[in-house]
Amino acid sequence: AVPFKRQAQPVFEYLEKDEVLHVFRNIDLQTPLGRRDDALLRLLYNTGMRAQELVDLNVCHVRFSRPHYVRIHGKGHKERTCPLWLETVNALKAHLEEHSVQFTATEPLFVNAKSQRLSRFGLRYIINHRVSQAARTCASLLTRKITPHTFRHTTAMHLLQSGVDLNMIRSWL
Repeated sequence: AVPFKRQAQPVFEYLEKDEVLHVFRNIDLQTPLGRRDDALLRLLYNTGMRAQELVDLNVCHVRFSRPHYVRIHGKGHKERTCPLWLETVNALKAHLEEHSVQFTATEPLFVNAKSQRLSRFGLRYIINHRVSQAARTCASLLTRKITPHTFRHTTAMHLLQSGVDLNMIRSWL
């Protein structure tokens, strides 16, 4: 008889709150790319959306008036809404106003240097770049492999730690 082998539980990497704040504090908001990356990472952290969901967003998917939210088109053609923090909305507004984009536009929410829709690989590059900048002064970030999905886990954990109901977290993510 073959003994029953227990499958190892996957370890879900996530960032501590101070690590997330450290990443944000190290983004230079005096540059257009810094403001774009700040808005992008705030949206990713606020919503915990998947990388593909983020790069597929158009400007018109964000509601800039109260109540603030984003309409996310997820796996299996499922659509969900996720509330947005005011600081996320303000960062998105600043990013769009800089490029004279109307808040109702059907164009991509985030574009690359060639003004084309940001790709998942571009998103991964931005995260690697911003985390490596922050890691210069935050030693705990040096040994971590942080991906867009790490932000998804981070959002879930921080919501759970803040006392948000698990079913509510499930519906947002």
